[in-house]
Amino acid sequence: MDCDANALFSLCHSLTVSHPLLSRTDPLDTLKFIAKDLWLSVFRKQIDNLKTNHRGVFVLTDNTFYPLRRASLTAGTGQSLAEKCRPFLWFPSGLIKGALTGAGWEVEAVRAEVGGSAGAGAVFTIRLGAGQPGTTTLPVR
Repeated sequence: MDCDANALFSLCHSLTVSHPLLSRTDPLDTLKFIAKDLWLSVFRKQIDNLKTNHRGVFVLTDNTFYPLRRASLTAGTGQSLAEKCRPFLWFPSGLIKGALTGAGWEVEAVRAEVGGSAGAGAVFTIRLGAGQPGTTTLPVR
C-alpha cells in the first residue's frame, strides 16, 4: 500500500493544495473533499457515507464500489470474497492516504474492507496520527 500512496502523492498533492476550501485545521474538510470531489473524479461517483468519532478516526463507505461490482467467486478456489477483492482496494487506500498526506495530515493507517450491498461495496477506515489539530490524544478503541 505504501507504493500506491507514494505513486499517488503527486496527483493528490496537486489537487488538494490548489483546492481553496480545504482547511488546515480540520481533517473533516479534507475527508469531505476526498469523499465528494476526488472520489467523483476517479470513480465517477461520490462516497455514500462518511462517519467520524471526532477522535481522529473516519469511515468512508462506498456501497457500490465500481471495481468490485463484477466480483464473484469461482467454486473450488478456496478464497473468500474478501481475499479475492483485497488487491482492488489497494489503489483507493493509497489514494486516500496520498490525498491526506498531500493536505498535510499524518495518516497512521488506512484499512480497507469489502462491505456494503451484495459484497460490491468497500469500507475504508482512516486513523490519523495523534497530536494533530482537530484530533485528541485519547486512545481509539
